[in-house]
Amino acid sequence: MLIVLLAMMGATLLVGPGVAGAATKTPGQVLASSGAAAKGEPSFHYVATESQSDLSITIAGDVAKTEGTQTIVANMNGQVGHVTVSQAEGSAYFRGDEPGLQNFMQLPTALAAEYTNQWISLSKGDPGYAAIAAGLTTTSALGHVQIGKPLTLRGVTTKMGQRVLTIGGTDRGTPSGSTKPVTIPVRLYVKASGTPLPVLYSATWLVDNHAEVQSVSFSRWKEPVHVTVPVGPVPMGALGGKPVEA
Repeated sequence: MLIVLLAMMGATLLVGPGVAGAATKTPGQVLASSGAAAKGEPSFHYVATESQSDLSITIAGDVAKTEGTQTIVANMNGQVGHVTVSQAEGSAYFRGDEPGLQNFMQLPTALAAEYTNQWISLSKGDPGYAAIAAGLTTTSALGHVQIGKPLTLRGVTTKMGQRVLTIGGTDRGTPSGSTKPVTIPVRLYVKASGTPLPVLYSATWLVDNHAEVQSVSFSRWKEPVHVTVPVGPVPMGALGGKPVEA
């Protein structure tokens, strides 16, 4: 899944004037403060996006400490698919249209057609559970955001209508379409006043001269999240297959 926090300590550059209290902190300290603040929150909303030449994915999630839900829109292989994923009472659930089940959840074609718009359940320990449940609690959602050394503080700007402090860093990975790991420049924007909660994460890189972009926005801190357990879901084991990606 998408969504890519927390943290490696980094460089010792200082923030410019005008941000109360931040001018004496290192980038690593600011990042650690933001991560601690986010981990202490009971719930939040996020929107994660990824786009490249042949696909675009948007995941909107509402997560609490032990439960959460996502709505996913994935344009893959020239088809737009829709999937809903949730976690509650120790189990994970998903349902989707045929393109969403086949292309995003990676169900075989026949199963995707047969189980279109039916809830499917997985229990802890089932193959595929960890992949389905990733991003469905506050801890797992934050854990997908990676920003590493060297860290810098890049001053104050405005994102999503808020004054934010910019933390620059890198991530290391092998993007889809690439055959070798690359170093990706990333930015984390955190509130410049009050509690330094994350507001936006972004990463952009090139694969074969094509731009690939990821972002995760955070909002609605502390808003209650209630997930209803679906009625009569089909156990994943009864399908004779499992999703290999979610």
